[in-house]
Amino acid sequence: MQATPELRVLMAMARAAPSPAIVAAARALATQGIAWERLCALGVRNRVSYLLWRSLCTHMVDLVPAPQRTAFEAAASQARAVSMAMLATQVGLVERVLRPLGVRHAFLKGAALSARHYGDPVVRSVSDIDMLVEARRIPEVVARLVEQGWRMSSPFWKGQP
Repeated sequence: MQATPELRVLMAMARAAPSPAIVAAARALATQGIAWERLCALGVRNRVSYLLWRSLCTHMVDLVPAPQRTAFEAAASQARAVSMAMLATQVGLVERVLRPLGVRHAFLKGAALSARHYGDPVVRSVSDIDMLVEARRIPEVVARLVEQGWRMSSPFWKGQP
C-alpha cells in the first residue's frame, strides 16, 4: 500500500528542518494537487499541527489555499495552547512537588525533547509528563503527587497510591 500524497507531505514537513530535497519533493506533491483539508486533519490526528504549520509557513505557504490557511492556523493555535498548558503544568510540578522535596529529576520527551530538538518547548503536542526521579525517592514523590490530585497512569503503579 502506498502512502497518500497528503501523508507524504505530512511526513516531509512535520520535522524540525526538512532538507532542501525533502522540501522540493513536498512542494512538487502539493503542486500536483493534494487535499489540504485532509493534510490538516492528518496533522491534528498525529498531533503535529503546530510543527506542520510552522514548516508549511517556512517552506510552502504560497501553495496553501487561503481558506485552508485559516484551518491550519486554527489547528496549530489550538495545539500550541494545549502544549503551553502542559508546559505550565510541568513547571508547576517542579515548583510544588519536586523542588520542595529536594528531588533530583529529569523530564523525558514532551517539552524537554521539543526544546532541545525543535528549539521550542511547545512545538510537539503532549498529553502526559514523563520524568525520572531517584529510585529511592519514588514513593515519596508519588505520595506527594497523589496528595495534590495527580493520577498515576503507568501500569507499573497498579495497586500503588
